[in-house]
Amino acid sequence: MSEDDRAGALTPLQAALRRRCPRCGRGRLLEGFLRAAPVCESCGLDLRPYDAGDGPAFFAGALAGLGGVGAVALSMLAFDAPGAWPVAAGMAGAIVGGLAPLPFLKCFFIAQAWRKAARR
Repeated sequence: MSEDDRAGALTPLQAALRRRCPRCGRGRLLEGFLRAAPVCESCGLDLRPYDAGDGPAFFAGALAGLGGVGAVALSMLAFDAPGAWPVAAGMAGAIVGGLAPLPFLKCFFIAQAWRKAARR
């Protein structure tokens, strides 16, 4: 990593939370919900070589399972919900628990790939 790259560089966690370029911290890392930007609009960093792969989907699936099980347990134990309500709560918890963190996880994996490649 050159001195110019280090000046405005974000950590992978900062880049993920802000959904910004890991090198400059200004350009958007995603176009839309999950499509990675090919090039940073601010500093011109080519983001195509830094693929997130299947990592974000795996961790989002794990979080979806936790969200679904947590929603079912909460609806059954705390509210004593009858019938199909725990199933509906579980489905809603799984959907929210899986989709909400997905863009942040994708940004984290892209920023981590950039950081690892920049250190070489």
